[in-house]
Amino acid sequence: MTRRLVVALLLSALGASPARGGPAAFQPEPVGALGEVTTDPEALARVAADILRYLDAHPDDRAATAVAATGIDAETRRRTLERVVALVAAGSGASLRDPALLDQSFTAVRWSPDHDGAAARGVRLDGDEIRVTKYLVWEHEGRAAPEPGFDTALYGVPTEESGLTTAEADARIAAGDDLVRARYTRKQVLDGVFLDGGLAAGAAPPLVWLPRASVHEALMQGTVRVVGAGGDGRFFNVHRHNHIAWSPEAARTPERQDRLWYFREVPGILGYGSDDKVRIEPGVTVAGDVVGLGLGALVSLEWTDAAGPHARLVVVGDTGGAFEPNLFQLDWLVGVFADRASFDAAAKAVPDRVRARLIVAP
Repeated sequence: MTRRLVVALLLSALGASPARGGPAAFQPEPVGALGEVTTDPEALARVAADILRYLDAHPDDRAATAVAATGIDAETRRRTLERVVALVAAGSGASLRDPALLDQSFTAVRWSPDHDGAAARGVRLDGDEIRVTKYLVWEHEGRAAPEPGFDTALYGVPTEESGLTTAEADARIAAGDDLVRARYTRKQVLDGVFLDGGLAAGAAPPLVWLPRASVHEALMQGTVRVVGAGGDGRFFNVHRHNHIAWSPEAARTPERQDRLWYFREVPGILGYGSDDKVRIEPGVTVAGDVVGLGLGALVSLEWTDAAGPHARLVVVGDTGGAFEPNLFQLDWLVGVFADRASFDAAAKAVPDRVRARLIVAP
């Protein structure tokens, strides 16, 4: 299939471009010159391969099957991921950092953000730039049992849900069953509802004990790496939530945020999914609107600074409450950090405002 035909087909799928200030617009074009392209091809291919595994295991997942707002369908996203994996497997991963070779293997769909959606959340955008926030996995010191300074737990899913998948348990909640998980706010849980003397004492297992502020950080980021808690570097990841919507107004005041996640111990950093999740890696993964963009969408983040033009290839492998929906922002997974200064330094590798394009394989 020629590039000209691919562009024509994508334009047909997208239809007329909305006026600036309306919904996000997506317009096909050649990849063209990108300047310096930054990515880790091997890490990108590993995430791409695990998303392909997830797509095979969950063919009916809405984020996997939808024709995204971009106009890029599920088959095109799959073909793009397969090409990334194949290039790296053939020893041609360096082509993912070469603008000329990228232009030979892929085409691009330019993303003009949803200005109205951004303005509704108090986010100012100029022109075609999207917002890039940065997230991380905090490394925190923890304890296997409570002690002074480590008096707040990450909790596992309540034991009454043992043997139930998330879908089965959620269906019961939707039908009106008063399951423990959907009964309590974040503050109620952190204040001790599951502790001795609490309203639901013993109903959910404490997994690890942290300072309260560290628990809020873990809830915000979704994953935490805990040291000093019966093992060196245990990962805990969000598993099932309490069915209370995330409040943007309480984003900076976590004690007022009612949404709570229950956690589970996992072998590494996990992204999108429910009981089964995509294995993701720092530097090459972004969280975003997995329905509006499509799970596995390959994105080029592009900007120009004093050193010239830059681009970084990333894949949409994660999401969160802030992206339901959100077609003006991505959240870049920077890495695992034990302190804010190290994170802030690493996060500067990508600006807070960039141009963005979806990269697809014809």
